Amino acid sequence: MNTVIKTTLFAGLALTLAACASEPDTSTFGGQLEAQGGAVAEIGAKWSEGAELIADGADLIEEGEDDLEDGRRLVRSGESDIDDGRNMMRRGERLQAEAEAAYREAQAAGRAPAAIPLN
Repeated sequence: MNTVIKTTLFAGLALTLAACASEPDTSTFGGQLEAQGGAVAEIGAKWSEGAELIADGADLIEEGEDDLEDGRRLVRSGESDIDDGRNMMRRGERLQAEAEAAYREAQAAGRAPAAIPLN
């Protein structure tokens, strides 16, 4: 347990030092504020965090729009498959009805054996 606490504290210290060692991106408004230090640096960090969230949000929106387009394509494909399936079933039912009628006709004319039980 003591090792876990020490490891966690060491990792936290390392991350803190790494954050302090990195220089702000002075090409952005937030980076310029961070470079000034003190209370202004906190404002700059907040602005930079906001800029990152905006960029991540834009990426997420683009991904969502792509997903929606994929979904719409799948819906169209599914609807087409359903239509094709219904058409096939109607044709199959029509063929069965025609075959049954032809069998009854052949039976009545004496060209077919006695009735076959239909399941």
